[in-house]
Amino acid sequence: MTVERMVLGGAAIRSRERLSVDARDRTDAYLSEIIFRRRRVVLPLFLLSFALFCATLIAFAYLPDLVAYRVYGVVNVAYCLALMQFCVTFLVAATYSYWAKTALDPLIVDAHRHLLSTVGERVR
Repeated sequence: MTVERMVLGGAAIRSRERLSVDARDRTDAYLSEIIFRRRRVVLPLFLLSFALFCATLIAFAYLPDLVAYRVYGVVNVAYCLALMQFCVTFLVAATYSYWAKTALDPLIVDAHRHLLSTVGERVR
């Protein structure tokens, strides 16, 4: 993402030439840090949940005796694995939501303030 795509108060920056070289570097540093932090959390969350999903599919396909094992009454391992997929989905969503609110949003607010102070009235 570049500076041109950021929006300030409803007015988009259409040209990088409107920013000084120092302001552009600082803004690009903010964007790079936001992207780095987001990838550092999103990638492991995705890989772990996808690995669990693939392991569940493999268990359903190649281990029918294992997933047919009854845990309690008519509830078998297959039901537990399917229920676990829902739980993991909500856990990933809650984890990312909490992390974004505490770690990513303050950085985005700082980047927005920096852009407002740098560009200010020139954008409007």
